[in-house]
Amino acid sequence: RKFKTASVKDLIFKAMTSSSIAHLDQYTTDSFCFDDMGFEDNKYRLYGNTVSVMEYLLNSRYNTFQKTGLMTHITSNLPPDHIVEKYGPRIGSRVHEMFNLVHLKGGDKRKGRF
Repeated sequence: RKFKTASVKDLIFKAMTSSSIAHLDQYTTDSFCFDDMGFEDNKYRLYGNTVSVMEYLLNSRYNTFQKTGLMTHITSNLPPDHIVEKYGPRIGSRVHEMFNLVHLKGGDKRKGRF
């Protein structure tokens, strides 16, 4: 199956610079892979309210998944229990329902390149 890719860092930047999370709705209608989830500052201020962009997005995608089975992929260097710590138990249980977790073992191939 084909899917689109979006950088979590770019999504957060767009939300912060547009002062809105409405643009995130475009990421709820297709199969997506959200790259490098977990290292962003997951909360920012929007009109006096604290908002977690990825929590909002994953909740929206979960509701779509329940109705349509729309696929969501994520990449992260965080283990699943750290995702639960960062986003809370509600997202944690949805991650376990929405995803097949694949743990890739091995050393960091980027070490020593810089």
